[in-house]
Amino acid sequence: MEHLQKILEMFIGRLKTFRNHTKSKNLKIIIMIYFIWLFVNLCTLDSVKNVYTIEKIKSKKSFNIIYASNNDNIYKIIVKKNKKYKGDIRIKVGRSYKLDIKTQRESAEEKVSSPDQVKLLPPINYLDLSPCREYEGGSEICIEPDKGIYTLYLTDDIIGLYYVPK
Repeated sequence: MEHLQKILEMFIGRLKTFRNHTKSKNLKIIIMIYFIWLFVNLCTLDSVKNVYTIEKIKSKKSFNIIYASNNDNIYKIIVKKNKKYKGDIRIKVGRSYKLDIKTQRESAEEKVSSPDQVKLLPPINYLDLSPCREYEGGSEICIEPDKGIYTLYLTDDIIGLYYVPK
């Protein structure tokens, strides 16, 4: 936020200097609109952290495994298949989507409210805390440390292979 405040102070200082040197009102208005646009874009920069680019989509038993990237990090997102749901926006490799992803631990703490949500089988003993996780239907999905994937993620923003913006 300090960075934005410095930009705003610099803008006001230049505007005062500009006012003394220019008599064109139209040019002043255009420059003012440009700086307001720039300021608004800098303020909305935080929303970019939830935008993920789909890198690869795999299928394993009753789940889709979606590899997505954000800020040079790769995320392995597990989504339950749903052949009945036909949404408007089918996810595609190379496209970006705003997703609210959660680690499997965060998701396990929440109550499952929809049949489309992934149900995790709770760990029973220390052997269940392995790099692989068993999901309903006997699907075993693993982390991939060699690719920089140390956690599995889930999202409610994708049903089957369709993006469902909230």
